[in-house]
Amino acid sequence: MAAEPTLSRAGPVALRVLLVEDDANDAELMRAYLAEASGDGAEVLHVRSLGEGLRLLQSHEVHLTLLDLDLPDSTGFHTLERMRAAAAGPVIVVSGNGHPSLVEEVLKRRAYDVIPKHELDAAMLRRILRLARLHYEAGQTLRSTEGRFRALIENSNEALVLLDTDGRVEYASASMRRVLGYESHEAIGRHGLSFVHPEDRAAVQEVFLQLIANPGASYTQRVRFLHKDGSPRLMESSLANRLGDAEVAAIVCNYLDLTREEGRRGR
Repeated sequence: MAAEPTLSRAGPVALRVLLVEDDANDAELMRAYLAEASGDGAEVLHVRSLGEGLRLLQSHEVHLTLLDLDLPDSTGFHTLERMRAAAAGPVIVVSGNGHPSLVEEVLKRRAYDVIPKHELDAAMLRRILRLARLHYEAGQTLRSTEGRFRALIENSNEALVLLDTDGRVEYASASMRRVLGYESHEAIGRHGLSFVHPEDRAAVQEVFLQLIANPGASYTQRVRFLHKDGSPRLMESSLANRLGDAEVAAIVCNYLDLTREEGRRGR
């Protein structure tokens, strides 16, 4: 007989998080981090197997899924593929596997991000919850959370970054590796301008200052960025000032790689 999912709730529910983790110690630690990250404002549904998680998704709206790949009834990428097919919101893989190819393989299977278990803490989960809220709000606006989310994560040429008021990276999605060649942890703490082509930095800085001065404003521009290998990449950069939103508290940036598209046009 399958174990009943356990529910943690304290205060008003802002987001519903599905935690799929069979290790009791890891699950307890993640629930503690989630409580700290959300100020006890997230509803956490914890299950210990993929089957339980899939059944729960049929009866509950879930805004974010934290998924261990190796479970009693499913292991490896098959776990992610089945969960990704069923989940409407972001699926974040939480893994103790440090294999170099893991990130690339997980992104191919449409996970939104990968968090190594040894890097997991309340600060990281706070950023993840902020992103989940952004996706949920975008979906509400478009009346299709799943459609908006899939449009973002299925485009391997798009990355999402959160910046603070100084323009430093607080969070970078795992797709940063595909777009600019950097691992997420390599981007965190760096100034966003450091990724921009030197000839475009003044224009980007001007837009950033305008954005900071206008709460709720958004701007879109085409900008040249530099890949980790030094090659230029043309990006469509969309920035939105969500600093005044307590649930987000960041400049939200989406970067879409247009390099190949421009190359085809030039032929």
